[in-house]
Amino acid sequence: MKQFFDIGSHFHLPLYNFFIGLGLALGMMQLVHNKQFKNLNVKEQHKIHLAVLFAVITGFIGAYLFDSLTQHQPLFQSYHFGLTLLGGAVTGFVILLIYFKVNHLPVIPSLNLLTPAFAIAHCFGRIGCFFAGCCFGKPTTLLFGVRYPVDSLPYQYYHQVIPLHPTQLYEALFALSMFLYLQPKRVKNAFILYSCSYGAFRFMIEYLRADDRGTLFQNILSPSQLISIGIITSCCIYWAIAAHSKKIQS
Repeated sequence: MKQFFDIGSHFHLPLYNFFIGLGLALGMMQLVHNKQFKNLNVKEQHKIHLAVLFAVITGFIGAYLFDSLTQHQPLFQSYHFGLTLLGGAVTGFVILLIYFKVNHLPVIPSLNLLTPAFAIAHCFGRIGCFFAGCCFGKPTTLLFGVRYPVDSLPYQYYHQVIPLHPTQLYEALFALSMFLYLQPKRVKNAFILYSCSYGAFRFMIEYLRADDRGTLFQNILSPSQLISIGIITSCCIYWAIAAHSKKIQS
């Protein structure tokens, strides 16, 4: 699996970084061309742009810290661990909540506005993981199993070249399908739907993952599965409260 794109003889671009950057760029393009975003005044648009900037920065920090804690590694020895999507997503979400409240922006509508952009960034981020070899899956006999080369993370884990579940691509396809679903449907609660769907998907895909993500409760659940349960529960509570409020109003 190719981890670098060679530009000339002296410059090697990491494909992981490239696809993450591409995903963020495409996500921002989707946002600025979103009709709902265009309907906002200039001041509100600037606030949304700043919200995205703060969420991305703190999200990377949160992903870094979450991996450090779950891998029980010294904080600044980054070469021992990487970034965890859910750790970053939860951190970014908390920052967005605070930012929206401080700047008097409607929370759920603002999150709904950002959801399709996040979905496309999510998709390309996982493609970056695929090329980097991180977040790899367990061995499989399926025809689309992926064999990583001897200098890859999966080889360091298994010490042999064997076909593995391309769990990164499974997740990329999930994010892409959600992005396409949210576009024409104009779902009212796009953020809640995406969050709940991803929580369920992530909980299940963890059983096909083989990379070390830490475990809880005597090796029963991974930290990501525990967060997924929290996400699903929170979404169900929100839906229940929203449905109850509608009944009272009617």
